[in-house]
Amino acid sequence: MCIQKYVSEHVRNVQFLSDPFFADIKRSLDCVMKMRAKSGIGIHRRQAQIISVDEENVLWDRKLLGDHTPQSLLDSQIYLFGLHFALRGGIEHRNLRHKNSQIQLKIDISGKKYLEYREDVSKSNQGGLSSRKIRQKVTRAYENAHNPERCIVRLYERYNNLCPPNRPDDGYYLYPLAKPTATCWYSLKKLGHNALHGTIARLCKEADIPGFRTNHSLRATAATRLYDADIDEQLICEKTGHRSDAVRHYKRTSDEQQEKVSRILQGNGEAPEPPRKLSCTSVNSVTKATESAAAAVSAKDSSSISITINLLK
Repeated sequence: MCIQKYVSEHVRNVQFLSDPFFADIKRSLDCVMKMRAKSGIGIHRRQAQIISVDEENVLWDRKLLGDHTPQSLLDSQIYLFGLHFALRGGIEHRNLRHKNSQIQLKIDISGKKYLEYREDVSKSNQGGLSSRKIRQKVTRAYENAHNPERCIVRLYERYNNLCPPNRPDDGYYLYPLAKPTATCWYSLKKLGHNALHGTIARLCKEADIPGFRTNHSLRATAATRLYDADIDEQLICEKTGHRSDAVRHYKRTSDEQQEKVSRILQGNGEAPEPPRKLSCTSVNSVTKATESAAAAVSAKDSSSISITINLLK
């Protein structure tokens, strides 16, 4: 890949893995990969781990998220947008704009506030001719009335109120000021790619949360939490924007689910509920009702009714 990059930059564009002229290179690489796979090398994909509810509580409790400082408020925007809108780790955060923004504050017919995210360009929707018939991803995030301190709508309004009035139109995230004032916490400079890309990894490191965490963890967390809550897969796809079963790669089975599967295979799964038994009162009432009906019937049917009474008893 280094040789390909060098040749492409200094001589001509080449594609070693797709150009038929370089088929021998592709076959050689494929052979080496298969040999190493037999030794367990290079077969495990490194996936961003999800963030559990308990781990998220740590971020809030340690004031790494919230509106205590300009940095915590900025980080809260990145975290909540990534979680509630299931944004991809890099490009969809960088594409967010202030003017003609993809995120709009709205109110539903019952008077509840919510943020609506309307996707315009993404990995699966480039906006060209081939994307004309692709259904646009539109999803909502409602205000958190039960926990206003963590409310995405409140923090969205506060962040935008503390941004400078002449902020850049083509950027949403701004660098915090070294000396913020009561009315302005942010500069006119857009947040850089590296600073934005490393936000979740930095937060988890500061909170002593172990594991491989990236901005993409939020997208996987959104899909997994909905999956654990038995939300229909179609609704999960509407939240993440997937148009195929690729959403299944983002779902992470919990330890409890894995343990339950193991218990079932061991023969120690959850015991089925025993059949419901009628109480003595119910049996007696049914018997009396049946006997009353039997008395009203002619004598020629008494034998069949007796059998019925015995079965009910």
